[in-house]
Amino acid sequence: MRKDGVPDHDRYSEDESDNRVGARIAAIVHQQDRPGVAVLIGNLSRYGVKVESNLQVEIGEVIKLSIEGLGVFEGVVRWSGENQFGVHSFDTIDLNLIPRPKLLRK
Repeated sequence: MRKDGVPDHDRYSEDESDNRVGARIAAIVHQQDRPGVAVLIGNLSRYGVKVESNLQVEIGEVIKLSIEGLGVFEGVVRWSGENQFGVHSFDTIDLNLIPRPKLLRK
């Protein structure tokens, strides 16, 4: 970990793919000294997530994400836009654990 909170593995080798998986997963964002806020994960990859929320975050801010079915991850906010922001996870996210949608019977 570098002094600015960015993990040493922030740069990936060319043979590592960072495929994104579209998802609509409930999550809770935990910011320092604030109560958790319910958000929605829009997509995710092994290294991070796109969070859909009007929550105010700062680029470089370290947050915790409790993602339904995947666990708790700590990461750093990399970008922020209109009602969404991106978080680079300090740990690799196991995409095989993403909850699969349930089929509805007629």
